[in-house]
Amino acid sequence: MSIGDEVTHKILIKLNQTFITPFDREHIHLLAASVDDAVDFIFAAADRLLNYKITQPSPSAKILVRIILKPTEELATAVTYWGKDSHVLKHCVEVNRLENEADKVSREAIGH
Repeated sequence: MSIGDEVTHKILIKLNQTFITPFDREHIHLLAASVDDAVDFIFAAADRLLNYKITQPSPSAKILVRIILKPTEELATAVTYWGKDSHVLKHCVEVNRLENEADKVSREAIGH
């Protein structure tokens, strides 16, 4: 069981023990599952780096890391606005734009 699985399990146990939640149970469940998926993907990427004996990131990987950091910051900011006003949508749009940018860099890297 990975750390992500353990955290997800704890969240779901707490969710089932809590009568009133700060937002919909379905959203909490989806968020926990999404975080677990993200942790699993990170673990799989790290595992591939070890299996393929990759010791240095490629130039494209460095660009992707810089891009990936930005949506993380956008999401952290969006969460602070949750339920307060329309700023959340602005940050979600930026996350989508950054995802498209990362996809483009990834496709170009695969092409090389």
